[in-house]
Amino acid sequence: MLYILADPIYKKSIWCNEILDGILSAAKEKRTDCTVVESADEVKSGQVIIVATNPEFIKENCRILENYPVKIVVSSPKISAIGSPNCSFVGFDSENSIFEISKFLTDCGKENIALFGVNDHSVNDLLKKQNFLAANGNAENVFLNNGNIKECFDSFYERLNTFNAVLCTNSYVAFYLVKKLKEAKYPTDKIDVISLCDSVILELSKPQISAIRVDYFSLGKAAFDTARILKKNDTIKSLNVSVEWKLIGRQTANIPDTLLNSFDENEENPTDVFYEDDELELFMIAERLFDGCDQNDLKLLKMLKNGYKLDQICEELFMSESGVKYRLKKLLNISKTNSKSQLTDFISKLDIDL
Repeated sequence: MLYILADPIYKKSIWCNEILDGILSAAKEKRTDCTVVESADEVKSGQVIIVATNPEFIKENCRILENYPVKIVVSSPKISAIGSPNCSFVGFDSENSIFEISKFLTDCGKENIALFGVNDHSVNDLLKKQNFLAANGNAENVFLNNGNIKECFDSFYERLNTFNAVLCTNSYVAFYLVKKLKEAKYPTDKIDVISLCDSVILELSKPQISAIRVDYFSLGKAAFDTARILKKNDTIKSLNVSVEWKLIGRQTANIPDTLLNSFDENEENPTDVFYEDDELELFMIAERLFDGCDQNDLKLLKMLKNGYKLDQICEELFMSESGVKYRLKKLLNISKTNSKSQLTDFISKLDIDL
């Protein structure tokens, strides 16, 4: 039996859910029985995949599971402090990506680089910070976000003119940073902004935001494959697997095509407040909303934003009133809004292209 245990806080993110989808898809394809559990106490034998970024969550559950005949696969960068001999790790090559991106920016003449939005409760962010410091060596250029993204931005903004490039730890803080720079009337072409993970909202942003693209669905499948290898080979105690990454150049960074082609991956203390930040939660909801939209949904949202009435939307989409209402209800549920006007306000707050 294959068990899947995900950190409930990390499950608020689209990244975690894409990893879970990858695991479940691979399990279905290989006709493997798997069970999603809420606690390590429900696991007594077999293989278990832990999906988390919180080192305390990972260490605590590995400690519980070491008392049972279980092989553990953690979908997270390796944490040496865990020290479990039966623990495998499947993650992105964050060390190499940070080094390569920093080197690329330096080669482009960007000598003063900031790292924005570090969540000290996330092992992923801590590794990004560690590797950023190894590549750039200046701790003063690291800006922390432990539950208050506004304070993080205010600290960064005080020194904004000293930087010519900024790496953002994830897509939500990158979107927030660019949005706040626009509100402050700061020319976004004066500083290269690169997110260390990609998402739909970065493509919809104005301007579009450059990013490291990571395939979380493939990460889930890799975690499943690793568990399967361990099951078939009793002599293998653990494995470390890295999934590749690539740089997607968009409007917020002047990236020559020749350099883009040479890049051929990466993205919590017991209570991680990062996912509780109200301003970032807006972007997380937006990500889930747009990730589930087809072209008709996007057209519907655009028409709502532009003040179209229900009958006009039906005519433009060649759909019945009930069909449009069904789609609208779905979009209201995902966006956690209760009316067309609330949904329109939600879209307007994002300041994105549709």
